[in-house]
Amino acid sequence: MTAAVSLPADPADASPLARVSLAMEALLAAGPGEGSLAATLAHLMGLDGVLLGELPAQGGEPIVTVVDGWLRGRATAHFRYALQGTPCDVTVRRGWCVHPQGAAQAFPQDRELAEHGIEGYAGRVLVDRSGTPRGLLVALS
Repeated sequence: MTAAVSLPADPADASPLARVSLAMEALLAAGPGEGSLAATLAHLMGLDGVLLGELPAQGGEPIVTVVDGWLRGRATAHFRYALQGTPCDVTVRRGWCVHPQGAAQAFPQDRELAEHGIEGYAGRVLVDRSGTPRGLLVALS
């Protein structure tokens, strides 16, 4: 059974550090296998979407597997997508990528951005202890 956690109705009522703290509290209260990091971060940060993706092993096919996603108030099913022509491709190559606006225009090959009305993109590579890229954290607006 999921524990109830009170989150602010308006994420703007909390500082960014407080929002992250609230997100962690909510996830810890949910327990193993319950709750969604993507949904919690999207709510607390006031974002339209958050995606957590797994990267292939080095030398593997350049495809991201989304393992937790939240977009416009709904969980996304797990899905896979090719990196080529997406802002995530830049994120993987540089370690980060930020487009506060105009992401859909900057990446016309990524039709999903335009189809979902995504204008803002911020992505960061997630690495393991040895520095090997293992995943992506993406914020969408």
